[in-house]
Amino acid sequence: MLSVILPIHNVEKYLEKCLESIVRQSYSDIEIVCVNDGSTDNSENIIKSFAAADGRIKLINQPNLGAAAARNNGLDNSRGEYILILDSDDYIEGDALEKMYIKAKESDLDILIAYSYDLDDKTGERILPKYHLKSQYLSSKEVFDYNDIPDYIFNFSVGWAWDKLYKRSFVEKYGLRFPNLQNTEDAYFVFMSLILAKRISVINEALITHRVNNENQLSQSRERGLLCFSDAIMNIKEDLERRNLYYKVEKSYTNWVMEHTVWQYRTAKTPESKEKIREELLNKIYPEFKMKEKNEEFFYDKIAYSRMLEIY
Repeated sequence: MLSVILPIHNVEKYLEKCLESIVRQSYSDIEIVCVNDGSTDNSENIIKSFAAADGRIKLINQPNLGAAAARNNGLDNSRGEYILILDSDDYIEGDALEKMYIKAKESDLDILIAYSYDLDDKTGERILPKYHLKSQYLSSKEVFDYNDIPDYIFNFSVGWAWDKLYKRSFVEKYGLRFPNLQNTEDAYFVFMSLILAKRISVINEALITHRVNNENQLSQSRERGLLCFSDAIMNIKEDLERRNLYYKVEKSYTNWVMEHTVWQYRTAKTPESKEKIREELLNKIYPEFKMKEKNEEFFYDKIAYSRMLEIY
């Protein structure tokens, strides 16, 4: 069995399309765990309507505790051999679960990563971006772990969970859960799982459509937890050091930190937010990673590097 976990908060506009894409899958041995995170719109009624027609759907209601708590609740109340933690405004191709499950089973994978589309919620344009999976950083092996790409393990894939199929026994072995942050909560779960997994692979098809430019996205909580990214960065570093792994992946992680912090700064919504982020970077994050001591050759993304210099 495969579990699809859906954290849901006020997504009535998109939820039917998401659920329809799951219940109509060619692979039917699934459970759909819908965690309603205190929605105040019609989301709960939509879930109940689908559940009445399909016994594979399970509804869990919780107060509005945030995406991390909803995902963890879903993990705790699901039972599939493999787990897909999907965003509830996204949708999947009709044979996505079948293809992912077969490949994960055949290769006994801990993590399987799929390519995905971006769907612009404002223009309706759907594209296949190159940044979701960066082929230049991938291992030449069909099945790999961080030892095969220690300098790129944080760089080949984006730090979100929804394009990755996880083996439950692997997740439970390491007690992997999402930290209680208002945003950037994916980063710890995703990157620590990539570090700890022994068998990772990629399926060379775009199977998931991810909505962007959506004002109701979970990521819109950034302004309410402006510096959560800083906590996430330090949590990962501390865990890597505790496991005596940091020295092996320091270059890869430092590059990710540089690129991610530049993105945080450049996409802040107000001048006040930008200044708060800049202070956090200059006073805490950049000294911690000795960014100023590293030259341009150390960094993979030269444009992001030049933008980091602008922050200085």
